[in-house]
Amino acid sequence: MNDVVKETVNALVNAGKEIAEEAANALGDAIDYVIDAGTSYDGQNDHDTEEYSEISQKDRDNLKKYVFTSPTYFEYPLKVGETDSKNPEQLHSVRFSILARENSRVASVTNSSIRDNTNAAIAFYGGIGQAGDENDLQVVDKTEQNNLSADQARAIALLSSGVAGAALGFSMVGKNSNLIGKGFGLLAGGAIAAGGGAKVIETVRTVRTLGQINLHISQPPVARYSANWENKELGALAGLSTTEFNASDLLDAGTGVGELGIRGAIKAAANLPSAIGIGGEIGASLDLASGKVANPYKEQLFTSMGFRQFAFNYKFAPKNETEYNNVRRIIDLFKYHMHPENDPTGLFLEYPSEFEIEYCYNGNRNEHLNKISQCALTDIKVTYGNQDAFTTFKNTQGAPAEINLELAFTELETLTNNRIADGF
Repeated sequence: MNDVVKETVNALVNAGKEIAEEAANALGDAIDYVIDAGTSYDGQNDHDTEEYSEISQKDRDNLKKYVFTSPTYFEYPLKVGETDSKNPEQLHSVRFSILARENSRVASVTNSSIRDNTNAAIAFYGGIGQAGDENDLQVVDKTEQNNLSADQARAIALLSSGVAGAALGFSMVGKNSNLIGKGFGLLAGGAIAAGGGAKVIETVRTVRTLGQINLHISQPPVARYSANWENKELGALAGLSTTEFNASDLLDAGTGVGELGIRGAIKAAANLPSAIGIGGEIGASLDLASGKVANPYKEQLFTSMGFRQFAFNYKFAPKNETEYNNVRRIIDLFKYHMHPENDPTGLFLEYPSEFEIEYCYNGNRNEHLNKISQCALTDIKVTYGNQDAFTTFKNTQGAPAEINLELAFTELETLTNNRIADGF
């Protein structure tokens, strides 16, 4: 090798080293960015954090009837679920617990109020210190549920962000870039996008509010389970696993394999006339002439489990003002927690609350009936009056004498047999 060639090769090698070093340095910076994003990530976005002082007085007033700093129960009829020899059917009840997002207004205002009340009690009794988060609303444990955990959801979101960024970075370096440059664009784009994703992904826990609704069982409880299976056609080739053959068999009309191959080729060619306007299934003549068709090897393949749905219908005919006020609060709570909430920027809708539903007997869970996992309230229908007329109480400025409420819930967990073993 002459000197000119050697110098040229050395120059190319050195240039490659420099490109590789630059790519490595840039990639290192991008990775550091991701690490910084991950370490500074606390599960909440700044724009989603709303202090109590930032909420308008009007909104504070509206929130009062949804914020409970101590256990509060709304019942219909009154004393439902308690022992009553005159009305033994009232021993059976349904308990609806409201599970809110930790960063929702209801949860944040409740926690702030609990801390303020605790601090006031500390000061009253001459204590020292400030209340922490030990008295905050209880976080709901979802580790046993067959759902994505917060960490899994975050990992998937980061991976998706990284893949999208990698594709964008790869395309931005240009078609004429060398392999190192394309690799740099791929890795750096993915790293930067993942870092950006870490800044906007939020881990929101669910907390148990202190408001609870207890209603009588108005109809026989029903638990419906549905498994989704699909009819799939694997084709005649699925049967070849039980037949010994070689490549030459495909061309041998004397074998079943060869006949299958020849039939397939003829039928494929028979589709061509339809492209020029000749109708009819020409290939079907083979089946008619031979008196047989290829075995489709149909199978039922399991795909998924359906989500259970639960419906509750109630006719409220309050006997007194206390019962009527309870009915109004019950309906308001269901409506409020069914709907999403604007985030402080107004650009996003935060997820609605969830509901935990339990069948009860004499105030305790009825062990003879199935459990229900966390549910979303998907449909509400409120009818003021009965089927025939709208009537109101006297001297109440129009308070309806009867209210009918229809609720539809959808379970949020895909059940597995280990959850069935747990009583679901």
